[in-house]
Amino acid sequence: MGKDNNAIIRYLSDKRRFADLFNAVLYGGRQVLDPEKLTEVSGTTYIDLGYREGDKPPKPKERRDDITMRYDDGGLYRILIGEMQSEIDYLLPLRNIKYLASHYDNQYEELKKKHKRDNDLVGATERLSGIKKTDRLVPVHMIWLYHGEKPWDGPRSFKDILDLSGADEEELKCLLEPRLLCVNEMTDFGSFHTELRELLKLLSIRGDKNALRTMISDDESYSHLGEDTIQAASVLLRAPKIWKNRKKYQIDEEGYDMCTALKEWREEIIEETTERVDRETTERVERETTERVERETTERVERETTERVERDTSEKETIQHIRSLILVEGFSIERALHALGIPEELHDTYIQKLKES
Repeated sequence: MGKDNNAIIRYLSDKRRFADLFNAVLYGGRQVLDPEKLTEVSGTTYIDLGYREGDKPPKPKERRDDITMRYDDGGLYRILIGEMQSEIDYLLPLRNIKYLASHYDNQYEELKKKHKRDNDLVGATERLSGIKKTDRLVPVHMIWLYHGEKPWDGPRSFKDILDLSGADEEELKCLLEPRLLCVNEMTDFGSFHTELRELLKLLSIRGDKNALRTMISDDESYSHLGEDTIQAASVLLRAPKIWKNRKKYQIDEEGYDMCTALKEWREEIIEETTERVDRETTERVERETTERVERETTERVERETTERVERDTSEKETIQHIRSLILVEGFSIERALHALGIPEELHDTYIQKLKES
């Protein structure tokens, strides 16, 4: 899923879309964050939770945030982090706390260095803490954008991975919550004000052919989308031909007709699906025919072998009876054959077998 994550990271690195995401999730669509006042910064480096492989101990790994922006308009100062999630992760709430803690810890360490350099701490408490009483950390907001196709069945909050037996309301208020946005659960996209709305809406219905057909027919917003949106959609939809053939859908210098691209992509999927079903059906029929022929051949050989063995056994016994009548009772060959009720047309055959034996 690395390509998916990289595609949506590139897409959301645009400040307008990044601001749109946070305005939609944090402020219900109100345009609080001005994209012009966002500054992309290097993400915090920290040790991610290790994942166990079989009986081996967990292996921690160093990582950075997917997208980190600093917002500063002179009155509102925030650090905003976007984390892309392509797979369901049952540790996500714990990772959320760990990541946030790393950011706050880095801020704390920077304050400590500053005060040590300035030598301006007063009193035992400030020197013990490493910061001044009036120091404040910058709020950090983190949004997890899950863009996978499987329904999210993991924990959504820190409370979900805790044993809260006997907990009261006051205790619950103290627990930290990650902000998890599941694209495949979204139905209302009105809070978004950039083409991020069209991309997320498209991802939310990529497995629903009827909804996709309706969208192509009714939603005019897809008739003119930017190149970045086309590129991200082609990766996330597993439709590389949309990007490869983008010139075909270009309307002007800045816009592309995604409706036509999606219609052709949908028809291509239907055609590929039909071909695959026909091919699988043909292969299944051929396989079943081969298996039936092999089974019938095996049964016929077994049946003929059994019949031949039974026939050979019967002939040997009959010959022994004929020989006994001739040697013990003194019968002639013809009399012995008549006595045993052997048909006349078989007399010559048995006479010959007696001579050979």
